[in-house]
Amino acid sequence: MEIKKIAENYKDEIIALRRKLHQYPELSYQESRTAGVIKEYLINLGLFVEDNVGSGGIVAVLEGVSEGPNIGIRADMDALPIGELNEVDYRSNISNSMHACGHDGHMAIVLGTAAIIKELQSSIKGKVTFIFQPAEEHLPQGGAKGMIEARPRYFKELSAILGIHIWPYFESGKIMISEKTMMAAGDVFCIKLLGSGGHGAAPHEATDLVGLTGALINSLNGLTRRMTDVFNPTVISIGQIEGGKGTNIIPSEITLRGTTRYLNPKLKEVLPKEIERVLRSLTEAYNAEYLFEYFYGYPALKNDEKITAYLRECAKEIIGEENILEFNKPSMASEDFAVYLENIPGCYFWLGTYNSSKEIIYPLHHPKFNIDEEILPIGSAIIARTTIELLDKLGGEFF
Repeated sequence: MEIKKIAENYKDEIIALRRKLHQYPELSYQESRTAGVIKEYLINLGLFVEDNVGSGGIVAVLEGVSEGPNIGIRADMDALPIGELNEVDYRSNISNSMHACGHDGHMAIVLGTAAIIKELQSSIKGKVTFIFQPAEEHLPQGGAKGMIEARPRYFKELSAILGIHIWPYFESGKIMISEKTMMAAGDVFCIKLLGSGGHGAAPHEATDLVGLTGALINSLNGLTRRMTDVFNPTVISIGQIEGGKGTNIIPSEITLRGTTRYLNPKLKEVLPKEIERVLRSLTEAYNAEYLFEYFYGYPALKNDEKITAYLRECAKEIIGEENILEFNKPSMASEDFAVYLENIPGCYFWLGTYNSSKEIIYPLHHPKFNIDEEILPIGSAIIARTTIELLDKLGGEFF
């Protein structure tokens, strides 16, 4: 039976899994219930399963009938600290926690892939390793690095690795894929501004940290335009500001936290130096002091050309060439699947879920983000078909 048909047979089961996972979202490094659901399903399929890999991850291995390549398939497990606003039967039961980035769908798709490949086990030469990773949202220390360090043998054996992200920015059922850089590198930083506090009625006796904060944000917003040209997108964003205890108290400390995103790897070393240069200049002008910490996070995500070509051809069989969209521009979001790609050839692709007729129109990280569940078996079929192809085509190269 062809893989697309097998995937359709599992459609209801994949959707049910997605809804079960959606109702009980768990934040980064807290995914114990989620891991339990995944572990139970994989054990019932008859796979070897190891849990608690790298702070809560799951690794499951499906053995073929003989030796061959080892293909990895990865899904992320964590949710976001967002209160869900969707009025659906399967909405989140956890206050201020929601699968607003599609990870519930990713897990369901990969579990569906495991079920499909299990049906084909008697014809498989090699292994398939299913990786369910915690804390993708935990920039700069996502779960990929921890899983690799905890059980390096699983990852050293991989001939290739595949990943997916549900993408609400183009139509349901279409995919986008590229050999070019698809997603940006992402780092985070923390700035503490220090000075003399005082009474709000006597600002001349205190350090104007509030004014300094405003000047710093404006300067950082303009910094990227002076550093890079329009063909090298770079982002510096402040996401958190903490300071002040009362309306009549001038604070002695203000903390700012933010992120940088960039495509050019040369900016990895340049950005922290440039941020600190601006910071040093402004704090001197405002007679203040500062503490500055910069943490490197995920590298830019760039697929392997050969693995991408295999996935593109397999996707044509499942959805038709007309539903494979031309890659137009990279996302400035970051993704720690890129950590695997540093040492393992692989491919990561976007699966569209935008469907205005179902009111599935909201972006990632929005409290009304939702998934067109019709796409879930499509994702499973594409990954399963590509895995079978890689096991066949890479067999002569690796063994």
